[in-house]
Amino acid sequence: MDSQPIYYSSENTFSSKLKQNNHALNSSIASAESITNFQDSLKTSKVFNDPVHGHIELDGVCMQVIDTPQFQRLRELKQTGAACFVFPGATHTRFEHSIGVCHLANEMIQHLRYKQPELGITDNDIKCVRLAGLCHDLGHGPFSHLFDSGIVAITHPELKWSHEQGSEDMLEYLVKDNSVDITHQELEFIKDLIHGIPRGSYPQAQKTYLFEIVANQRNSIDVDKFDYIQRDTLHIGLKSSLDAGRLIKFARVVDGQICFHQKEAMNLCELFHTRYSLFKRVYTHKVSAAIEYMIQDALVAADPYLNITSAINDMERYVHLNDSILGQIERSTCPELEASRETLLRMRKRDLYRLADQVIVPQALQQRLTKLHISPECIVQCHLELCKSVERSSPYSTLVANDIIVQWLKLNYATKDRHPLESIRFYRKYGNDESISLCKGQVSSFIPEHCQELTIRVYSKIYEKSGYVQRAFRKLLEQVNLELGQDHQLEGIEKEMVCDLDTTNNASAISVFDSGSGIESPIIPICDDSNNVFLQNVTPTRDSKKRSCSVSPKRHSTLFLKTHKEHLDNQSEGMVLDKSALDYNHDSLGKKPVCEESSKPCHKSSHTAGLLSVELIADSALSIPTDFGASTSPFKRSRKPDTRSGNK
Repeated sequence: MDSQPIYYSSENTFSSKLKQNNHALNSSIASAESITNFQDSLKTSKVFNDPVHGHIELDGVCMQVIDTPQFQRLRELKQTGAACFVFPGATHTRFEHSIGVCHLANEMIQHLRYKQPELGITDNDIKCVRLAGLCHDLGHGPFSHLFDSGIVAITHPELKWSHEQGSEDMLEYLVKDNSVDITHQELEFIKDLIHGIPRGSYPQAQKTYLFEIVANQRNSIDVDKFDYIQRDTLHIGLKSSLDAGRLIKFARVVDGQICFHQKEAMNLCELFHTRYSLFKRVYTHKVSAAIEYMIQDALVAADPYLNITSAINDMERYVHLNDSILGQIERSTCPELEASRETLLRMRKRDLYRLADQVIVPQALQQRLTKLHISPECIVQCHLELCKSVERSSPYSTLVANDIIVQWLKLNYATKDRHPLESIRFYRKYGNDESISLCKGQVSSFIPEHCQELTIRVYSKIYEKSGYVQRAFRKLLEQVNLELGQDHQLEGIEKEMVCDLDTTNNASAISVFDSGSGIESPIIPICDDSNNVFLQNVTPTRDSKKRSCSVSPKRHSTLFLKTHKEHLDNQSEGMVLDKSALDYNHDSLGKKPVCEESSKPCHKSSHTAGLLSVELIADSALSIPTDFGASTSPFKRSRKPDTRSGNK
C-alpha cells in the first residue's frame, strides 16, 4: 500500500513551534535562576573542619544564624561545665557542639528523604530541622546545666525555668534582631522541634518523626546525644565504640516513628552505656561537683548585686551572660562581692569543698528513702548527739547546716528507671514496613535488670570539718537503717576520716590528725625515763592539707616503727604512758605527753612493746624524721659500712 503523505497546516505548525520555543525559554529561565541561586548559595555557605565529623558544609540560612551575637555567645560557654577544672582537655564549647548537631540532623533527614521518598519530606522540613539542631542550645547559661538546675532553681524556685525555654526565647530574639530569613510559621515549627513535642497547628505537625531527630522525648535517641557523646569522649580522652553514623544509616520511619534495624540493638545499648559512663566518670565527678558547688555559691551570693538570674527575662542582657562572669567577679572591687571573691579564690587555690562521704542506695530503698531522712539539718542533729558525751574546744567541732551539702545523684540510661530497649522500635531485614520491639533477653543476657542508680553524697564546705561531717553522717545512716529495716543497709564507702569525737576505742587507738590542716597535730608520744619525747610529729610527705591519718591497727597500709630493744631493757621499771593524761584539743598542741610512775614495767606496756602500728587513711606514705635532736634516740639508726668489695 502506498503511504499517504502527511500534510500540516501552517497554523498548526506555527503553534507547535511557538510552544517549543516557550518551553525552551522557560527552561532557560529556570536554569538561569537555578544557577543564580546556586551561585548565591556558594557565596553564603561555608565549610567547617570539625574534629569529630570532618568537613561540614552549612548553607546560607544557617550562616545567617551563626554570624550573630546571639549564636557567637556559645563560644563562651563550655560544653561540660566545670569538668575542665578536672579534665584539662574538656575546653570545647557549645558552639562546635551546635554545629555538629546541625550536621547530624541534616544527615538524618536527608537519609530518610532519600530512602523513603513516600514520606514527602520537603526542602522546608530540611531547613527547619537543620536550624533546630543549630539553635537547640542557645538558652544555656554560665556553666551549662549548673545555671538552670542550680542557680536559677535556688534563687527563683517558682519559675521552673529550663534552658530549653531559654533557647526558644533567644531564638525569637535572634530572628527579630538580625532579620534572618525565617517566617513566623517556620519559627514556631523550629521551637517545637527543639522542645521535641508538636504544639502548633502547622502542616508538619502530622510528621511526628521529625520531632524525634533533635530532641527525642520518646526514647532519648537523637542527634544531640550522638554528637555530645562522641565529642566529649574525644576531648576528655575516653574511648568509645559508639558508631553514630551507622545508626543513622540504619534508621527508618515505620508507623510514624524512627525505628532501627534489629541488628543495631547492641550499638544502641553501647550508646546508653557510654552516656552513663560519661555521667559517672566525668559530668558528676566528685571534684567537678565540688567546684560546681563553689561556683554556684559564688554566683548566688553575687546575684543580689549583679542581678544575674533576672537576665533570663531579658534576652538583650542574657546574650552577654556567659562563663566570663567569674572573671568579672574576681576583677571587681565592690565590697558586696567580697564573699563571692573569697569563694572563687579558694577554688583557684584548690581549697575545695571536701567530699566527706557517699552511699549508694540499694534498689529496694530508693522508693522509701526521701530527703527528709537525710538532710544537712539531720546531720547537724546527729553531730550534736555525738558531742554530748565529749567536751571539745576545737573551733571546727561546731557544725551548722550551711557547712554541709547533701547531693542526691541519680544516674540512669536517660529513661529514668526503665531500660531504653522497652521504648525503642525495630524493624526486620525483611518486612521492614512493620515495627517490632525486642526484650532484653533477645539482645543480651548482660543487660542489667536495674537501670537507675541513686547515690547520696555529703560535702563539707570547710575542710577541717569534714571528719565531723563524716562521723555524723554515718551516725545518721545507722538511724535510717533502724527506721527502714535491716534487710538493706546504708553504709558510707569513702575512706574513714578522723575527728576528736572518736571515743569508742581510746584504749587501743590514738587519733592522729593532719598538722597542716589546723585540726589536731599528729602526735605519737613515746617517752623515756627522762620524760623526753623522741617521736612527736608524724606528717604526710605531701605538703598539703588534704591528707589525714590515725593510729590504729585496723585497716589499710601499716607502717611499723621498731623500738630499740636495748633501750627498752634500760627503761626504769614503773614508767608507763598514762593515756588519761593525753589531751588532743587545740589547746594542747605541741605539749609533751606526761608519763607517770606505775607498778608495771614500761616495756610490758602495749603501747611501747613490740611494734607500733600506724594506719594510713590517705593514699600517701608518712615521712618519719630520722633525727629528733637527741643523740640517744632509740629511733636513730646508725649506718653500717658496706662490706662489699669496691664499696666503702
